[in-house]
Amino acid sequence: MFQMDLADSAAVHLAELRKLGCDVMACDDFGQIEALLEEIGSPYRAPMFDVRRNDFTKGGAFWLFLMRRGKPVGGVAARQIELQDESFFDYVQRVSGEQYGAEAPLRAMAAPLKRRLAGRLVQLDKLHLTEEDQAKPALMRAFGHMVVVLSAMTWPEFDWMYSFAPEAHGPLQSAYGFPIVTPHALTWRPPVPFVHSNSEAVIYLSKLDFLHLLSLRHKKK
Repeated sequence: MFQMDLADSAAVHLAELRKLGCDVMACDDFGQIEALLEEIGSPYRAPMFDVRRNDFTKGGAFWLFLMRRGKPVGGVAARQIELQDESFFDYVQRVSGEQYGAEAPLRAMAAPLKRRLAGRLVQLDKLHLTEEDQAKPALMRAFGHMVVVLSAMTWPEFDWMYSFAPEAHGPLQSAYGFPIVTPHALTWRPPVPFVHSNSEAVIYLSKLDFLHLLSLRHKKK
């Protein structure tokens, strides 16, 4: 039932994207992913999602590319994180030390994140879209919702899904449909890593939130 509902939702979002002149391509071939990222001209790779510095394996991460006339014009990454008994704070502190170096470790985390995020996590990267496409709320929402649904299909046993977001988090929160936001979520020792800030938010939803939102969408049919 859950997988059928997800398939129905994916079909709806794909139809919305096609009405807007776009299509999508999911990829977990990490050699091809790097070539596609170069083709869309992505200016940087967030360290946590950089295929050149992480040992990703199939089933642990994928990229969803926005396609227009057969060419990639944008993309977003999703990855699974199995915390097991490790706390989210300890995980982010440990990984940030590895990714950004000892000169910029995480110093503190907002209490809601420490208490909520645990177990099986799915992290979504920020949407990499052109400025023109970022100005199209319907496109951002259809593409963002698509990666959320595909993530749930890939890792149906997830406990939480989340993404780091800039201080002005509204567009990204709307794109992913995440109902919970914790502002000023992380505090870093200087120098702050270039992909983060002390004013950024974390947006997220639980599996229970996701099931509720999924049921609401089907009631609207």
